[in-house]
Amino acid sequence: MKKGSWNFAFGLDSAVTAHSKLTTMRGCTMQSKETADFLGIKKSRLRFYCTKGLIRPALDANGHYVYSPEDIQYLQELLRYRKAGVPIEMLKEIRDGKLAPAEALRKTREILMENTKALQESLALCESLLNQISENAPES
Repeated sequence: MKKGSWNFAFGLDSAVTAHSKLTTMRGCTMQSKETADFLGIKKSRLRFYCTKGLIRPALDANGHYVYSPEDIQYLQELLRYRKAGVPIEMLKEIRDGKLAPAEALRKTREILMENTKALQESLALCESLLNQISENAPES
């Protein structure tokens, strides 16, 4: 993967990530609202990814962002990785060629497992406290 490449792959099969509508719009572009609607996200989320430097859409003659089919496919993959819990900083490292997608996913899995363990401990403590309160509550 070339450093600084914006057209990088996350290591997913493009046939899996590409939406069928994308194949019919090759060579076309969409503005932010259309792109956000197509991806099922808010425009503010697109702006967030732009400000974080994860996507660099082109500008049209009126200064509006326009997204190519490749941008949209890239965003679909990015959204899948975000849904899997991959932090923004790791996505930047993938983009810059400093971190392999598989390694980012392994690191994310480790973080999620640690968080799950902490949540399970908190849940057990909550259950214990509820039991103590129930046992000490006056009978009605």
